Amino acid sequence: MNINESSPEKVSPSLPVRGSLDDLPEGGAMDIKEVDIGKLIGKLVHGWKVLLGAALIGALVGTWVVWAYPNQYQAKVFLSATLGEEFSPVTGSALGTPKPSLEVLQEYANQITSPAVLEKAAKQLSEKSPGLGALSGGQLRTMVTVSPVKDEGRLMVQVEMSDPELARTAAEEIVPIGIQAVGEFRANQQKALRKYVKAGVASAQQAYQEAQDEMNQWQRDQKYIEKNARLREANRRVELLQQMLITTQMEMPKIETYLQTWELLLPSLPATTTQTFRWEGIDPLVQFLAKKWGVPQEQFSGVKFVWEAPSVVRQEVEKNLLQQQTALQALQNAQQVAQKMLLQYLDELNQTQAEVDALNASLAIIQCRVNSARNRYTAAQEALAKWEEDFIRIFPFLSQPSASSIVVQSKGLSAMKRWIGIELLALCGGAMVVFLLDASRRQAKAIGPADLSTFSALTSEEQEMLMAKKRSA
Repeated sequence: MNINESSPEKVSPSLPVRGSLDDLPEGGAMDIKEVDIGKLIGKLVHGWKVLLGAALIGALVGTWVVWAYPNQYQAKVFLSATLGEEFSPVTGSALGTPKPSLEVLQEYANQITSPAVLEKAAKQLSEKSPGLGALSGGQLRTMVTVSPVKDEGRLMVQVEMSDPELARTAAEEIVPIGIQAVGEFRANQQKALRKYVKAGVASAQQAYQEAQDEMNQWQRDQKYIEKNARLREANRRVELLQQMLITTQMEMPKIETYLQTWELLLPSLPATTTQTFRWEGIDPLVQFLAKKWGVPQEQFSGVKFVWEAPSVVRQEVEKNLLQQQTALQALQNAQQVAQKMLLQYLDELNQTQAEVDALNASLAIIQCRVNSARNRYTAAQEALAKWEEDFIRIFPFLSQPSASSIVVQSKGLSAMKRWIGIELLALCGGAMVVFLLDASRRQAKAIGPADLSTFSALTSEEQEMLMAKKRSA
């Protein structure tokens, strides 16, 4: 008899259906059952075959993973950038030397990881380590990482291999070859920059020479030097005439004063003067004259000669008066001539000055171009003088690290730790399979016969009581 077809009164109302409201205790709280550890262990022991299979599978998978992906070791070394061999990184930091830019460090890193460097390093590494076989530069490229360290001005070189000693050897081979490649790169850059700077100096010098030649040619075409000489001559003549006029104006009052003085003195001076000569002859001469003239010799002792002659003082005064009048007339004539010539020279000076001023205005424009070219040439010479220092600051040297600075360390978990981890994961998976199988068996057992499938929500005790009532009925 199917339960679905039985009458409702034959079903005991005292058997609650699981999931109904009667299952809820007072207050609406669900009962929490305690976990039986012994029962759980018993279930795991009961499913030992599953655990054993999981352990075997985990061991196989772990062994394959360890074999297929061996443990990796990383050799790390830092390359410091310095301004020269005499500066160590510590000294450069103490002196406050500027750090190279990230762009320059990245270019250094590209030079170290270039195919030529890696091919050469791979060849040397293959010769030193025959067990590697024929190692190519492309294969080595996947193992090498070079990157700049931000805010430190250094490069970090990392070599990743499965053998720690091989990783150290590879780092020792790559670093000097890379530093040599960076040195060649610096040399090429230095050569190119020197050529560029010298080309700039030559160009600036040529421009300055052309500007200077243009100015000189313009001066020749415009007769600038001759016009300036003519201007200086006109200035000199005007200055001389002005000086002469000033001197004339100063001398004429003096001469007029002298003339007035001589004119006042001249009427008081006599025109002639009387002169007397007493005879003072010697005896032989007196005797000769006495005989000649028939005069006694004694009379010659008192002879006097008297005559009138023009006044010497008046003649001198008249002479001076005439000279002063002549000088005054000459000064007056010279003053008149100088005044006329001064007007002429002033006109010539003004005309010449206007021409020179116009030429100076044009020359100022040309001189500006010459000064600009000269300043450019001077700046180029200064740049050439200090470009070496600037180049070293922009492209510093890479210092050769010591062998002790190479640090080798394991990357990630070791092979044993990875194997143990995979084994534990396999055991955990096996335990979950055991519990899932046990739960599925309990669920299948709890369902019972097919005619009770409708009451799958009842517990096993409730289903047993229901079956017992059916048998008694």
